[in-house]
Amino acid sequence: SNSENGVDIVVEGSYDEAEGQYNLHIGGNGIISVDYEFVTKIEIHPRQIGVVLFLPATYDELSWKRQGIWSTYPDDHIGRNQGLAKAFRAHTYPKSVARAKPPWPWNLDSNEMGTKDFRATRTQIQYAALKDSEGTGIAIHSDGSQQVRSFIEGELTGMIISDFYGAGLGSFSGEQWKTELFKDKLPAGTVISG
Repeated sequence: SNSENGVDIVVEGSYDEAEGQYNLHIGGNGIISVDYEFVTKIEIHPRQIGVVLFLPATYDELSWKRQGIWSTYPDDHIGRNQGLAKAFRAHTYPKSVARAKPPWPWNLDSNEMGTKDFRATRTQIQYAALKDSEGTGIAIHSDGSQQVRSFIEGELTGMIISDFYGAGLGSFSGEQWKTELFKDKLPAGTVISG
């Protein structure tokens, strides 16, 4: 629907796990509000629930401000309250040598999805932005109840904005960790929204 305050778009859809809809409001001021509501079709055990946005991979700089547990963190800590992270470390670092400590800090270790710093989940965000080298991009404003995580996927940069976030399932943690800390399942018929 169209109004003097902007445009409202409803997108209905279905996944294997759930069906429902996205409600987008595009205001005349350039701000887009996204709401979603889905009902699970099967029992699920989610790691994250939210929305994923994709941009071209040239959007490779993440900045954020969040409400962390602590008031201060080391400047290169992936959990710091605010910062800037590039998808890949600068090419000025020398190549690593087998079985030797890499010449870059741990937060700049990377894989094809980006550095650890770029890919880290930022919890309790107030603001997060993905930008390109010219400073254009998207910004997310939140009340501290959401998380963001960015990653490179081929020719795209993804940003997950999640309303529910569960810790990752590292193989080092064993089955006990999975059953104690990751035990909640959502039965079929559960409404998920954000």
